[in-house]
Amino acid sequence: MQFMQMKFHDEFSNLGMHIHGLAHAASGYHRVLEENRKL
Repeated sequence: MQFMQMKFHDEFSNLGMHIHGLAHAASGYHRVLEENRKL
């Protein structure tokens, strides 16, 4: 049972990091769109 909890925790942490990376990429993309709009 302990192993399953550890595995679940690791998967959840990886998912969180992946989502954080996607959010960071999305914010960078929006910044580029804003810059293009100004030109």
